[in-house]
Amino acid sequence: MASTVDYHKCVSGLLAKADGRDKVMGAIQYVCLFLSEGQPGDTLNIMKNMGAARKPLRFYKPIELLLPLLVGPPAKGPAPLVVSGKVKSLALAMFFALDHVVWAGQAGIIKDKELLDKCQKMSFYGWMTGSSLTALELVAALQKDANNMSDEAKAKRQAQTLGVINASCQIAVAAGLLKLVDMKPRTIGAFGIATSALSIYGLLPPLPSKAKTA
Repeated sequence: MASTVDYHKCVSGLLAKADGRDKVMGAIQYVCLFLSEGQPGDTLNIMKNMGAARKPLRFYKPIELLLPLLVGPPAKGPAPLVVSGKVKSLALAMFFALDHVVWAGQAGIIKDKELLDKCQKMSFYGWMTGSSLTALELVAALQKDANNMSDEAKAKRQAQTLGVINASCQIAVAAGLLKLVDMKPRTIGAFGIATSALSIYGLLPPLPSKAKTA
């Protein structure tokens, strides 16, 4: 049985990563959206502050996504999946880069409201496109290994299934924020909480083997 120290090390390992801190703050942000129902007040202000606080943690993301496309080795695999992977990286890089522009507007550096609104929308479209392609890639991988019954393959399929659910929740959040579907703020918050929880689960370091088997 895992001890308190084991759980502490696991959480500390999560929070030691920029992505881990980003996802925890994202979970708080979406909980606040869910609780506030999008109505003005302290809870909504916390949500906005959390959103702004996440930006520095994502500063390097566009470069991290684009660098393998520019200087990395050629991707291997079926042509459709290779193209899908490149488009996904470009879409997500656009999401993060334009989100930085929006943050610059919130900080008062950029004052063109029309430009900021366009960047916000394009950012969400990039997120939705990247998440859609992620879901398609994972579904293709699930179908490819469907007949493999080894324990390793089963664990891999479980992770891929959670990835599909996570990507689907992200698509729902982006579609709701873009108002492509009629979705209340509380519903967007619920999908956001789900995707944050799944992302945190995927980033959590494993517990020590002794703690697992005790």
